[in-house]
Amino acid sequence: TYKEKEQRQRIKKMENTCNETSKALDNLEIAIEEWKEKISLYDDLIKYYMSEEWRKDYEASNKEGFPSPMELPHGVLAEDTIFNEMTRHRELAIELLKIGTRMLE
Repeated sequence: TYKEKEQRQRIKKMENTCNETSKALDNLEIAIEEWKEKISLYDDLIKYYMSEEWRKDYEASNKEGFPSPMELPHGVLAEDTIFNEMTRHRELAIELLKIGTRMLE
């Protein structure tokens, strides 16, 4: 009957929805665990960026004779590289707060 067909379609749709959300939650758990393991590295990066060492390294990188990026990758010494990561970190933190709040509502 029409009602049975409609019911089966609904169940199939919700089964797919459940599978999709379960996989997304699995991925979120993995991402959160990975970040928890790496956040101390991020802290080290910010500490370096705010230090006198970074300033000295930055100034040295602009002098004649400093290794090329092919010889010594040093994108970390570009003025915007770490700042952009800090901005992205903050934006993601805000997004996580919003999502976390919605998850609890």
